Amino acid sequence: GYAPVRLRQKLDFLLNTATDFNQFQGTFCRNISELMNEISEVSNILYSPSVTVAMNYVARHYSERLSLQDVARIAQLSPSYFCSLFKRETGRHFSDYLMEYRIGEAKRLLRTETLNISEVAFSCGFTDPRYFSRCFKQRTGTTPSSYQSLSRKDTGL
Repeated sequence: GYAPVRLRQKLDFLLNTATDFNQFQGTFCRNISELMNEISEVSNILYSPSVTVAMNYVARHYSERLSLQDVARIAQLSPSYFCSLFKRETGRHFSDYLMEYRIGEAKRLLRTETLNISEVAFSCGFTDPRYFSRCFKQRTGTTPSSYQSLSRKDTGL
């Protein structure tokens, strides 16, 4: 629909007009509130109320122990129906979505915080730092510590 296209165009504009990281960061920070509102509107258009509730729940509780059964209950659906609905609407299994969300948050923490790898793992809902590192490398192609070092070098931290 129109809203996802408009949001994509706005994000592309922000990415393409910045000449360096600092300019991109400044522009992005000035526009983040508006972008978040648009993302929220888009997600409400793209997904059913149950899937939207589940995604919002993950966004608020990703650092906690989450099970498919718990999230399905929050979405007021049976686990099997929730699984099929989530996959049909997002194109991903719920467990993949949750892992991708957690890894995304881990990347953000590794870029912006001075936490060690174990602290990042625990902050993102992982109970075992070694498992976190394995999952992170699987999904990003690099280790958390390498990602953190490169990110800090790029941003001057």
